[in-house]
Amino acid sequence: MCTLRTAIAIILLTALPTFAQGSIYGTVSLSGGGAPAESALRFFGYIDGTDDEVRLAICDGSGYDGINWWDDFQNYGDEAPGLPYRYLFFVSNTGEGAELSAAIPNNSFQQENITLTAADYPESPVVLATAESDAVRLSWNEVTGCSYHVYRRPNGVATSFFRIDDATGNLGQPGLSSPGYLDSDVSAIDQYEYLVIARRADGTFSPPSDAVAAVDGICGDVDASGLVIISDAVYMINYIFAAGPAPLDPFGGDVDCSGDLNITDAVYVINYLFAGGPAPCAGCE
Repeated sequence: MCTLRTAIAIILLTALPTFAQGSIYGTVSLSGGGAPAESALRFFGYIDGTDDEVRLAICDGSGYDGINWWDDFQNYGDEAPGLPYRYLFFVSNTGEGAELSAAIPNNSFQQENITLTAADYPESPVVLATAESDAVRLSWNEVTGCSYHVYRRPNGVATSFFRIDDATGNLGQPGLSSPGYLDSDVSAIDQYEYLVIARRADGTFSPPSDAVAAVDGICGDVDASGLVIISDAVYMINYIFAAGPAPLDPFGGDVDCSGDLNITDAVYVINYLFAGGPAPCAGCE
């Protein structure tokens, strides 16, 4: 009997090499069969009905390998058996998604296989983080009909992300109404990395954005190409007169330091590029 018990224990430990005590795990299947590519699946989870702390596949103890997904409840700061959890899954290239909601179990391993189905959710924001004086300015594309939740974690570590636009994670509030946030609670511009999740009025979340760290902003580089060139002036004109997309870096647009982005900024860039005019933001204090 002892030999049989030992054999069973060895089999269980061998079958679950990547999962720690308190883990949730399972397969992920597309509606038509097969599994999404490792790079295609995004998911995030939170517990206790608040998104003050969210966990993604890029967090310690969490991941997706092209077949299985997994996370470890013990990596949540206030985890306890019985608390509700919620995970949302997205595969944007197929338009499929899934939701998993239950209570944290009082056991070591919880298997939850995910079957994706056709889903309607907002697009994932594309985030830019630029350094300003003693602050990091976040900006992202506007997602129609959505508000926004902003999260960060220390740069260089794979911990959970924590919400900073509302540290309580109160899901009864919609979040930010406009696509931008100034994080002035930083001691160094490379202290944190950030992500943004869009949310519709009905509570439907988007996939999380890519996690980004702050980079030095370039005044005049409204399309975030890394250079100030004629396409930036064209981008400004398209935004001002043709309802084109907003500048990816708002700091980059007000090149004449007037406090507003208008046609004089586009003229300023053209004058700088072709007529030897002053550099963007040269007169800003």
